[in-house]
Amino acid sequence: MKRIFIWLALGGLFLLASCATGESVSSPTSSSVVYTLTPSSTSVFYTPMPTSTPEVTPATPTITPTPFYQMSEMDHYADLFWLECEVSSNLYHRWPIAGKCFSLLVPSWQDEDRALFGEKFLRVSSSWADIRNTINGDVYETEKQADWLYILYKNGGVFAQSMSGFTTYSPNRSLLEVDGKVVWELATPGQPTIIFDGQDLLQEYNLEAAYFPYALNDRLIFVAKRDSKYVVLYDGEQIGPVFDEISIGYCCGPAGYAPKRAQGQYWFWGVRENRYYAVAIGVDE
Repeated sequence: MKRIFIWLALGGLFLLASCATGESVSSPTSSSVVYTLTPSSTSVFYTPMPTSTPEVTPATPTITPTPFYQMSEMDHYADLFWLECEVSSNLYHRWPIAGKCFSLLVPSWQDEDRALFGEKFLRVSSSWADIRNTINGDVYETEKQADWLYILYKNGGVFAQSMSGFTTYSPNRSLLEVDGKVVWELATPGQPTIIFDGQDLLQEYNLEAAYFPYALNDRLIFVAKRDSKYVVLYDGEQIGPVFDEISIGYCCGPAGYAPKRAQGQYWFWGVRENRYYAVAIGVDE
């Protein structure tokens, strides 16, 4: 009986085919020919295994600056002292740190300060408070009219006026007395201004903005923006260095680190040449 054994090996499997008549298929003998596939780089079915672990790029670590604060400058301008405390970026805007650095209590409004800034009252026609202050017997009052027009009255007559714009806070901030003159603080969106004795200080000093007026030694002090930089003007003259930024805010979170003006002192936060500072200004006794 003629038997034909054909073995096909493919991926570890074989196929046995037998052509026989009336007999069963038997197992291969030693004379059978068996073909096997040994994996090689030229095999169609060969997939090379990785020879090395893929390179993993480590995550860039977050570097937290070491907290520090230190007195960096003490100077005198006219009848004022100027203190500077340099702080790390993660201590910026922290008033208690500034107080420790200066060895001073952080100034806060007292009854005396509140009286300087005028009395707020509510007109029937307005949802935001207006301000009234009596200075040397003259009564000054503000009023918000239609289309964001603000008017300052002196004894019932128009003394000054300015346009504002839509804000989520009242731009009508204060009526301050400085050396017997009225100082009107109007935080117009994008271009806050100060009107001193009827004169708009943006025009008077060629400024982009004027912020947070206060009185030291019966002289006006405030933060000014000029040529996209920030300076402090005192009695019409710049004191101290130029800052790239001074923190300003009228509402919500930013209002918490806006300049402090109370108890005969003027404090603020500023950035100069990528370094962070707290500044305290007060009367030099």
